[in-house]
Amino acid sequence: MPAAAVGATFQMKRTGPDPREETTMNRKRIASRLIALAFCLASASFSAAAGAAVRTGKLVGKVLDAHGRTPVARATVTIVEIGKTAEVDAAGDFSFPGLPVGTYSVEISAFGYKTLKERVKVSEQESRPVEFLMVVEPVLREEVIVTASGQPEPMEDLTQSVGVITDRELAVTKAVGLDEALNEIPGVKAESQAETQEVRISIRGRGLNTSFGIRSIRMLVDGIPESDSTGETSDLTGIDLDSAERLEIVKGPMAAQYGASSSGVVNVITEKGSAVPFIEAKTLFGSYGFWKNQGKLSGNYKRLNYLLNFTRTDKDGYREHENLRAYHLNSRLDLKLGERSGLTFFFRTADTASQLPGNLSAAELRADRRQASFLFKLFDAQSNITREQFGTNFNRQWGDDKSLSAMFYFRHLNFQVPVPFVFLNGQRNSFGGDVRYSFKRAVGKTKNTFTLGAELQHDHEARKDFDNNAGTKGAGVQRDETRRLYNTGLYLLDSMRITEKLDFRIGLNYSRVHVRIDDFLLTDGNDSGERLFDKLSYQFGATYHFKPAFSLYSNVSTGFDPPTITEIGRNPQGKGGLNPDLRPERSTSYEIGGLYTLPRKVYLNFSLFRLRVNDEIVPTGIGFPQETFINAAQAIHNGLELGGGANLYKDLSLRVGYTYSDFYYRRFVNGFGDFSGRRIPGIPVNRLFASLRYAHHSGLYSGLDLQAVGKIFADDANTVANNSYQVANWYGGYDRYFKRFSLRLLYRVNNLFNDQYSSYIVVNDRFGGYFYPSPTRNHLGSVAFAWYF
Repeated sequence: MPAAAVGATFQMKRTGPDPREETTMNRKRIASRLIALAFCLASASFSAAAGAAVRTGKLVGKVLDAHGRTPVARATVTIVEIGKTAEVDAAGDFSFPGLPVGTYSVEISAFGYKTLKERVKVSEQESRPVEFLMVVEPVLREEVIVTASGQPEPMEDLTQSVGVITDRELAVTKAVGLDEALNEIPGVKAESQAETQEVRISIRGRGLNTSFGIRSIRMLVDGIPESDSTGETSDLTGIDLDSAERLEIVKGPMAAQYGASSSGVVNVITEKGSAVPFIEAKTLFGSYGFWKNQGKLSGNYKRLNYLLNFTRTDKDGYREHENLRAYHLNSRLDLKLGERSGLTFFFRTADTASQLPGNLSAAELRADRRQASFLFKLFDAQSNITREQFGTNFNRQWGDDKSLSAMFYFRHLNFQVPVPFVFLNGQRNSFGGDVRYSFKRAVGKTKNTFTLGAELQHDHEARKDFDNNAGTKGAGVQRDETRRLYNTGLYLLDSMRITEKLDFRIGLNYSRVHVRIDDFLLTDGNDSGERLFDKLSYQFGATYHFKPAFSLYSNVSTGFDPPTITEIGRNPQGKGGLNPDLRPERSTSYEIGGLYTLPRKVYLNFSLFRLRVNDEIVPTGIGFPQETFINAAQAIHNGLELGGGANLYKDLSLRVGYTYSDFYYRRFVNGFGDFSGRRIPGIPVNRLFASLRYAHHSGLYSGLDLQAVGKIFADDANTVANNSYQVANWYGGYDRYFKRFSLRLLYRVNNLFNDQYSSYIVVNDRFGGYFYPSPTRNHLGSVAFAWYF
């Protein structure tokens, strides 16, 4: 290679990259390495953060009513920080899986309850469900009623007037009695003869013509009849409100669904076993030697909910010759057979003994209102009744459009009731059942819910009455007979959704009542006999929803009330056997009403009705030892019922109810005269109920109830009247709920202003004893402690 070439080559090697360029490249390498390092650090940081986010937990909770520890279904649960929501299921449960560990604000809201806010910690460790106890706010109305149609449905969809008394309202009245609770409902009047369990109930003036017991009103407990096959409820000793969850009242004839003797319906619904097991001890004490002890066990185990309630009641009474001793045992078992089927068992037993003070004349009332009736004291009038009852109810659903329910019951009753001149003595076995099948089917564009049903009721009574020898059985036999009563019925109901705003309902019922008496007292001849009554009853009704908050309804319905066993079992000839002349009462009702509701704020309802009764059965005022009955009247019942409530301010609420009753005999002639155009005795023209209640979130509450009742006539001639009266009751209490126990205190003053009045009127008493005086001012207190486990 030439020297020049070599030199050239050497020269080229020395003339490589410029030092400045090398510096630039080095800087780039350093920058890229720094970027890579930063990326690695960022990745490491992200990975660490991601690793921290993996730490999650699960929030599991149960939402319960603080008072009864029952699930608050459909409550809305919100986690405030992240905005997540969940709905509480029928068992009261909810869950939020996959929550980052930490502390959250949980907000729970439900209709009828105060919004609950609590701070809850979520950790990785699995923890027990958190219990959230919700306290009720002043409740204005209940959303759902089941008695009217047999199927749960919103109240605003019903085509007739109904009333509901919830467990919150019962909490301060159940210690007083069934009459105190029912008097809150417009159109319903309930009176207690004394401080025993003799209560008379009338709905829109029906059921007044009886000196004891209840007639023309279908009394139910969990859908099981308390009334006999002829519609008479001779006693209410089997009903104990301490295990009642709510009362549902349907006003007006309901023969289209419930058959004979249902000019109104009262259904007492007992509480189910609690979602959280508990045991409760409760003591009530008050004036006139009142003392009541209660024990309750409630809970669930797997598919079974259970309730057991026992009470003992002792009371000396306000009047002479008046006391009460009563034992009650109520139990309920709800067994879930599957997702859509269940079986419920009921067992109730009662043993009651009471002395009866009797009714007083106006002169006796003025002389000494606390004295006993002369005749009731002379004959040592008492009521001694024992009873045992078993019932079962099966429910099955197929999808959302088919359901089947079947009810069966058996009851055994022993009674010894010495009253003036006669010692009533006997025993009765009763059994019956009801089967109904409901299905939904569209007919054209109309959505229909059809219900087909059949019912059977039978009573077998062995009756042997004696002379009353100062409260003991005398030698003379006044009655010796066997009574067989049968009530069968078939019914068809169709609830139609014509449009989104218009509902229509039709009902048909064929009822057949058979009464047979076999007479074994043959000294005055054989008076055995039987009577048969039957009728096809109907009901048409419609509801129109103008707005979600406002609806109007109207209905036309018929009633069928055959003579009760007491009425038909008193022969006008003074012998045993049947009254051959009595006919069933027939009634037709026309009603229009409406309901306006603004949730949590106000509700208003009204009902305007006209009820026409033909062949009304009335007492004759004659007969010995007990008076007899005849069909003698055509009656007209015109009425207006108004009800309403409002949350006035925060924890202050008001409820009111007004009843206007223009009830009179259109035609009534008997052996004592012509009473056409006279007012029907036993019911006031005007009656007002008002209740003001304050409930603080701390658990303190107080309330004032007022009832104003107008003048009440006591006889058909309208010559004897019970003066109008106003009575006020005050109560105050404190409820405190903890996670594992609760304490509830109540103090109540009845007849706050110490008025002297008589709420129970015996219509057309043949001895002039029209009045049962009510107690003057009296006090009641209670202490209840529950432990949850």
